[in-house]
Amino acid sequence: MSQQDPQESAEATAQATGTNGASGGAAAGAAPQSGGWLANLRNRALSGIPALAVVLAVIALAPSFVLSLVVTAAGAVGIAEYQRLLPEPLRQRVRLELLVGAAVLIGLGGLALGYLGMGLGLFVTVAAVTAAVWVREPHPSQDGLSAAGAAAFGLVLIPWLLTHAALIHGLPGGAGMLAMLVVVLSLNDIFAYLIGSLLGSRPLMPTVSPHKTVEGAIAGLVGGVAGGFLTWVWLLSFPNGPGFSEALGLGAGLAVVGQMGDLVESKLKRLVDVRESGTFLPGHGGLLDRLDSYFFAAPALYYYIVLTDSYF
Repeated sequence: MSQQDPQESAEATAQATGTNGASGGAAAGAAPQSGGWLANLRNRALSGIPALAVVLAVIALAPSFVLSLVVTAAGAVGIAEYQRLLPEPLRQRVRLELLVGAAVLIGLGGLALGYLGMGLGLFVTVAAVTAAVWVREPHPSQDGLSAAGAAAFGLVLIPWLLTHAALIHGLPGGAGMLAMLVVVLSLNDIFAYLIGSLLGSRPLMPTVSPHKTVEGAIAGLVGGVAGGFLTWVWLLSFPNGPGFSEALGLGAGLAVVGQMGDLVESKLKRLVDVRESGTFLPGHGGLLDRLDSYFFAAPALYYYIVLTDSYF
């Protein structure tokens, strides 16, 4: 949930329709007249708004074990998309079923034993995958080592980091804080997409994603602060909810960390020269394209709550 994905999706749509794209630079000003840009915006709204409503409903109404199962499933789908993003020599060595099974084990470990189970699941799966991919090779090879490293990196980045969202939900008052995370990152995404598409002109990190703009990143930060404010208003009814300045600070911090996660996924996609990790949601790309901002933001919020004893 970040500025890169919508901007790159808009660029892909624009290319398909013969227009200039909507991500930034000189073409950004003309983007609103582009049928491709408007079509992409419509597709994003039609699929994104119902999905957001469902996610918030699950957070608010479902017990923690159900939320954990949802996060586990998301981690499994995400690691499957990651496996398909790997270069062909690595993808042949890192089998899909191996990574998906490892992701499920990490998620179920968190469900059964919390943080300890999640860590134990990561330890067991990384050791098993390393052994299966590299150690068992009859002849040591650089490709085998690279494949084992790519597998371990994917397991840490996707199921292990994302499972922190389930841990947040299990904390006292954690449903409210997890909803805050979703709202903040969603508004970060929306603001970054709109401003980056309409006004973006200065590349943010062109070697990582040429379609990211400074204007989009700043707008995403503003969106994160707005999300912090909205959830502060909503959480006023909680006896120990975050204060005004704390909510705004969390909104800004989570937006920044969320954009860092987006940069990581952008680097992965640039490595294999693809614009989207999949086709999970029309106009949004794959599930990883929607979860990338949670890679670091979910753990950051979890550790903030635990270390500051900020329970509701």
